[in-house]
Amino acid sequence: MKKEGSFKPIFFVMVVSLIIAFYWDKIDFIKNSVHAVLNPSAGALLNWDVTFGMLIIVFVIGLVTTIVQKYATDQKTLKELKKEQKILQGEMKKYKERCVIE
Repeated sequence: MKKEGSFKPIFFVMVVSLIIAFYWDKIDFIKNSVHAVLNPSAGALLNWDVTFGMLIIVFVIGLVTTIVQKYATDQKTLKELKKEQKILQGEMKKYKERCVIE
C-alpha cells in the first residue's frame, strides 16, 4: 500500500532552515549564497516599497506553504478525521445536554 502524504518534505525544509539560521554568521558561503538568490528578487521588492514588497513576499510564502501542505499531507485521511471529529462533537454535545438537564 502506497502512503500518499508525508511530513518528510516539511521536516526537511525545517531542518535546513535551522541549519541556515545556526550557521548564518559562521559560514560565509551560506550568507553569500542566500544573498545572491534573494537580493535580485526579495531585495528588489523591498527597495521598491517596503510595505507592498513585504505584502508580496508574505503572499508568495503563504501560497507556497499552502501548496506544500496540500500535496505533502494525506487529504483523504484528513477528511476522514474531520468526519469522525464531527461525529464525536455531536455525541459530546448530546451528553453535555443530558448532564445539564439532570
